[in-house]
Amino acid sequence: FSKAYGLASMRVGYGVGSRDLMRILGKVLLPYHVNAFSLLTAEIVYKHKQLFVERTNQIIAEREKMGKALTELGFKVWDSATNFLMFTAQPELAAKLSEFGKSEGLATEEGTATKLAGQTVFKFLVNKKILARDFTRNQALEGGIRLTLGTPEENIIILATIKEVCKNAGGI
Repeated sequence: FSKAYGLASMRVGYGVGSRDLMRILGKVLLPYHVNAFSLLTAEIVYKHKQLFVERTNQIIAEREKMGKALTELGFKVWDSATNFLMFTAQPELAAKLSEFGKSEGLATEEGTATKLAGQTVFKFLVNKKILARDFTRNQALEGGIRLTLGTPEENIIILATIKEVCKNAGGI
């Protein structure tokens, strides 16, 4: 419900599994873990899920387009089935971005080129008022940036901004 139907703040979802698994799950859930308004909204949305097909298809198309563009710029992009992408700079681009970031005060911590490149991209985006999630300190995703996809128009601006920081770093 959060991704396809845009109901992240409602905190609703459902589980599908064997009868035995659902019995076990039912034992650990609180009796009133979702409020009535959220449940009503989810029920209405689910009954009209065909209205969301176009939106979902647009998200998929934008995810594929953005992922391809980021890869062409020199980023590793993780496979995704969601409305966001996780990416890190590949070694050659990471070296350029980390040096640029240090010289511009965007990469202020110690770390590998990948980590500093992630800091550079993240802070560059934030300075342009583009929000992303910073995973640069996460050991499993060092240098990672999680970027939620927007509308096609927003994604053009986001991609142009990422291209700008890469160009400024000498990456393209």
